[in-house]
Amino acid sequence: DLRVSLSDAVTTVFSNGMIQVSRNLTLSDTVDGDSGNYSCQTNNTNNSLDIRPFELFVRVAPNITEAPGELTVVQAEDATFTCVATARPRPSITWWRVGSLTPVMEEANVTSITEVMSGERVLMSNLTIESAQPSDAGDYTCEAENEVSNTSATATLVVHVVPSITFPPDGYTFYTNEF
Repeated sequence: DLRVSLSDAVTTVFSNGMIQVSRNLTLSDTVDGDSGNYSCQTNNTNNSLDIRPFELFVRVAPNITEAPGELTVVQAEDATFTCVATARPRPSITWWRVGSLTPVMEEANVTSITEVMSGERVLMSNLTIESAQPSDAGDYTCEAENEVSNTSATATLVVHVVPSITFPPDGYTFYTNEF
């Protein structure tokens, strides 16, 4: 594999007569699939075998695997967006209203944000706005972040208003022209 290289041996002789031979194993362009258990095996002139296990943990940037899309509701219906992200380590998800500097949860009209974790890499987050109003319409962003980087996806909420007929107040009289 061209992504794996082994350095030339470097020999060091210590004053007490011990000899150390060192080599470096390099994995370049690591991917998530490279994570796992490895071992270093050495033997010496006495045919003594020494095996030292170690674990490689490749950190992976977040990827949104299920992005929220456009959602249309009728006024007073609940609106729920779903965002699923994978990463290693597992990402955190923050919801933002486009144009706002504070996360959505801090806005009074947001009812809940629920999160479901699956394994060590996947996080699903649901943003629910109960009894959506026209003022809730607009764009919302799901931002997935871990120590490697962040990524985001934007969704749009459309709120249709139910038509209503307004009657004039009591005591108000209409006159029509008679022909």
